[in-house]
Order: sequence, then C-alpha cells, then structure tokens
Amino acid sequence: MNKADFFKALAEIIQSYSAVPIDTLDPDDKLFSSGLIDSLNIVEVIEFIESYYGIQISPTDFSMDNFDSMTAIARYAADKLSGKF
Repeated sequence: MNKADFFKALAEIIQSYSAVPIDTLDPDDKLFSSGLIDSLNIVEVIEFIESYYGIQISPTDFSMDNFDSMTAIARYAADKLSGKF
C-alpha cells in the first residue's frame, strides 16, 4: 500500500467536498479542524479508508489525533493493520 497513492485518492475525495485544488493539498493539512471535511462527509471518508486498507474502523478509534490529516489517517491505518488498535 503506497502512501502516495493513498494521499492522491483521498485528496480527490476531499476535493469533491471543497473548492481546494488537489495539487495544493498537503498530507499534513488539517482536514476536520480546518473545515475541509465536516461531519456530513466523514461517513464517505471512513468508507473509503476501510475499503482502501481493508480494515474496519471502530467509532471509538475516531479522534482528531487519528483523522485530522491524511498523514494521521495513514499512520492510524498502519497501526490498525499491525494490530495496535
């Protein structure tokens, strides 16, 4: 699972919710706390992450630490795949 491919695919989804050009999104940009993604979009984002990585995200895992940037999401998924969550 290539991080760059994940970032590109997630950036395309984020762009569909906002007017931010995809080439200006940085993996460390804040997604929720900046308003790029809101509570209405989270279900689709979670479904994408689950499908992409083949994991199931527990509601108890959802936090800003795990989901407020593409980098945090990728780190969470890697931890989930390695059994840390």
